[in-house]
Amino acid sequence: MCSDIGVLQGIKGRHTGGMPVLVAMVAVAALAALAFPSGLAADDTMTSGGNDAMMSEGSDAAMSKGTEVAPLAYARYDADSIDARVQSEVVEALRLYWNDGTAAFDTIMPRDALDTDTIYPFILDADTLETVAHGAFPNLLGVIADTLESADRPIGRILADLERDGGTWVEYMSTNPANGLIQPKRSYLYLYDGYIFGSGHYLSESEVKYVVEGAVQLYESRGQDAFDIITPEETLLTTELYPFIFNGTTLKTVAHGAIPDRLGHVPYSILNTGDRPVEEIMADLERDGGTWVEYVFTNPATETKQLKRSWLYLYDGYIFSAGYYIQDSRAQSLVAEALILYRADGEGAFDTITPEVADPLALQSSFVLDETTLEVVAHGLQPDLVGTIDPHLAEADRSLERIMEELRSTEGIWVWYMAQNPSTQTDQLTHTYLSLYDGYIFGAGYSLPDSRIQSVVDEAIYTYQNDPESGFEVITSGALNRVGIYPLVRNTTHILAHGTLPYIIGPLPDVQVARSYEGTWNAAVEGGGTVWSQYSFVNPYTGTDQIKRAWLALHDGYLFGSTYNVPDADTQSVVDYATFVYESNKENDAWIDIITPEETIITDDLYPFVIDAASLVPDRVGKAETILDTADRSVEDVLADLEVNGATWVTYPFHNPSTGTEQLKRTYLQMRDGLVFGSGYYILDSQVQAIAYNQILEYDHAGRDAAFADINTISGEPASTYVFVVDPVTGTVHAQNVNPDLIGAASDWDAINSDLPVADILKQASAENGAWASYTHTNPVTGEMESKRTWLIIYDGLVFGSGYYTTDIPETDVKFVVDSAIFTYESNKENDAWIDIITPKETIITDDLYPFVIDAASWYLTGSERPRPYWTPPTGPSRMSWRILRPTGEYG
Repeated sequence: MCSDIGVLQGIKGRHTGGMPVLVAMVAVAALAALAFPSGLAADDTMTSGGNDAMMSEGSDAAMSKGTEVAPLAYARYDADSIDARVQSEVVEALRLYWNDGTAAFDTIMPRDALDTDTIYPFILDADTLETVAHGAFPNLLGVIADTLESADRPIGRILADLERDGGTWVEYMSTNPANGLIQPKRSYLYLYDGYIFGSGHYLSESEVKYVVEGAVQLYESRGQDAFDIITPEETLLTTELYPFIFNGTTLKTVAHGAIPDRLGHVPYSILNTGDRPVEEIMADLERDGGTWVEYVFTNPATETKQLKRSWLYLYDGYIFSAGYYIQDSRAQSLVAEALILYRADGEGAFDTITPEVADPLALQSSFVLDETTLEVVAHGLQPDLVGTIDPHLAEADRSLERIMEELRSTEGIWVWYMAQNPSTQTDQLTHTYLSLYDGYIFGAGYSLPDSRIQSVVDEAIYTYQNDPESGFEVITSGALNRVGIYPLVRNTTHILAHGTLPYIIGPLPDVQVARSYEGTWNAAVEGGGTVWSQYSFVNPYTGTDQIKRAWLALHDGYLFGSTYNVPDADTQSVVDYATFVYESNKENDAWIDIITPEETIITDDLYPFVIDAASLVPDRVGKAETILDTADRSVEDVLADLEVNGATWVTYPFHNPSTGTEQLKRTYLQMRDGLVFGSGYYILDSQVQAIAYNQILEYDHAGRDAAFADINTISGEPASTYVFVVDPVTGTVHAQNVNPDLIGAASDWDAINSDLPVADILKQASAENGAWASYTHTNPVTGEMESKRTWLIIYDGLVFGSGYYTTDIPETDVKFVVDSAIFTYESNKENDAWIDIITPKETIITDDLYPFVIDAASWYLTGSERPRPYWTPPTGPSRMSWRILRPTGEYG
């Protein structure tokens, strides 16, 4: 995709040689004569708030002669004339002012704000920059136009150019009323009688229309052969804009610039999950010729569903289209904004970009690196990184040398790398846009896990918007669910729809949250309708508490949301990163050496692995066993799932090198080109990480005293996975929920720093936002000295920790065997396939632990009742507990 700056510079190239001065002179002459020469005549459809599509050349000619004509059924968007139409809009505003004086300002102002992509005028007081008229936002009347304060050159230079030349072009960031996004805008300004008359166009939108116009022109010259020219032979993993074309009658796809498999298909995403019903879309096309539509579609560059905004244009019985992905546009716009600031203020812009205090819940932010050293010179999200060397480009999906070559030869590029999401304090896959300018690399990106759940929310809102009566039912049915993520809807007191757990519909559950439910609601209102939230909740696939990250959007009085479990999302990120490394380095199998280290690494970090799918087939006689031989479901089932969905989750026991024991591992697998890419995490590790982080959430939400009081509430029975909070300087325990006698003492901290120096612990935990420590300590449950593995997080100058002991590891007792059998049962209920998986073909004489299953109907049978397993989600730091519900209603 050409960058917004590239488009911006390209448009600049069409207006060199003193064109603005010439236009200004012609405009004044035209005003004096009250006659508008051809090429500068105001387009009546523009000044009256009509559609942004251009009239045909014949229509323009008729208008210049004063002849009234009806809008054409198929209005033509003329890409080359957009700057001329902007200037024409300015001329029309000048004409109104010439005729009516300041009364023209009321003529220009609409009664209400317009959600429109129409080219509209605005007028500023030249002395104060106060808005005196605005063709889209009447609420801006009287507001100082701060957009020009952050334009591509200082406001003083802009005013000087206006004083000297009368008119000038400027580039700046502005909110597009058609989509609510802050995007780069190119505007023409003209100074007259103490006022600045202006109009402009949004570059992201214009670029899309250029692509559509190009497809139309190709069709005009080559007929239906253009469809074959546009459609590639194979799917393109591209960041470029591409056209796609539908038959206007059957709505079947006749050409697609990225995904040839779409040919012959009706565009379900646009027509069924768009921002309005298909009938309205078609009516808009019939009436205006062109219209914008927002919907969720798979971005070929990220291979995930994302919100897309497309321009549809009806011509000769076909719908010509192109669009951009909102997340990509936001990142590119942030880079454009940083470039504009730099062009205006030089290195002074770096202070503007970098805040004094970090905001971990900020949506996105730009950064600037020194081209030569890769030193961070500005960072909008993490100011503490300024002055450090950025490591990410050296560990991206392709070599640093190749990235630099691409940056020097094009306007901007996209790269993939693993980077810390400050909100989760974990590494996640990041899609980042980079542009090289004047010795600096300007960049901005977004977390792929964040983007995934944002698109789920968008799709849920549009599903509801299209049919409010059935929208909640569709959401609850699971029709919008994706692998590991789902939508939900709530109001201030209740959950109203849930894609995975329909039984949770009802009063909001009690969870540990970064904000209260009311606080989240208020934050969404104050934040323009959207907000991030984090809380602890049970992952139904692991049966343990984990940290969840939620994206919530306020619509029609409801909060639509989607969440991901942080350990799951981090694991998917590792797999996705490995696949993008593979795609970028297929030549000579270079990807193998990039993924595989030179020597064995014993690490707590998530890591990828790649298996040839051929080694997973059921016929494995004479072949090595695989990890799936002990998984919660059969190899055949896993392969079938991969073939249908491309990805799946499995659980199996695997050796944890950090503890030297076998532990249950939850692994994400993804199929590509006959290879299975995977990564996984140990469930017990994620459980204690969540327990420690829970207390940080509580500390943030309730305050220090209340959080410590809650932790210091000792349960009746000792628990092994307890929490402690310690001052690392003094070693004093401020809170601990296992033994009240240890509060104010040292306990775990003494044991930890007897093996590891405090300075080393603090350094590692600070650098990686958490660290593991292994040591020997008394297990309060068994009373024995055991090996313990503890997760430590530094927050607000304190160390929050939680860990597990040797006897907590399921493999050390029969509970592991039972848990494995339950996982197998849950995943293979259909046709009782689980029975054959658990039961061997022949009797085995073994000393190993083995599972057995008894039909509960033969136990405690009273009438038609039978006992059923009942799982109680842990409300605090505790292990998963299984109970039997007896006919009496008592739990045993």
